[in-house]
Amino acid sequence: MLIFLLLLLFWFLLSGVINLEYLLVGVFIAGILTLFYFRMVPGDKEMGIKINPGRVWLALKILFVLLLSIIKANFILALNLWRARLNLQSVLFRLELPLQTPGAINFAANAITLTPGTISASLRDGKLVIHTLYPDQETELKKWKLIKLLQEWEGEGTNVLNGS
Repeated sequence: MLIFLLLLLFWFLLSGVINLEYLLVGVFIAGILTLFYFRMVPGDKEMGIKINPGRVWLALKILFVLLLSIIKANFILALNLWRARLNLQSVLFRLELPLQTPGAINFAANAITLTPGTISASLRDGKLVIHTLYPDQETELKKWKLIKLLQEWEGEGTNVLNGS
């Protein structure tokens, strides 16, 4: 029931509208997704969720760092364009991620792509080829706090990101 309510709340946050039409569609979608979830989690017979507060806090930190990175990158890019400092350089570099699980590696690659000015162009054997507009981006990504948080997430044991 908690998953259903969280999905319904998320639906209303995304839509920004609360009326009967959106309520019916939201209930339908949240219901279908809840059913799919419980079919995919075979060990959860009583349809309850065991929440680990440490994992929730870590997930919130990861999302917060990602959101701040996206906002910061947007401001930097907009400021460069506004000031007409178009001395941006197209740079390709290879970044070896210190992550082990495919889920964490893919999350990092997608997070890099979400930040304006950088794109994960290729991913092979835990190594990303990244295209960026800023030559100093390689050193910044090597010490990016999000990567360290994802390493901490991996160290927490079995989870969604490592596929187990």
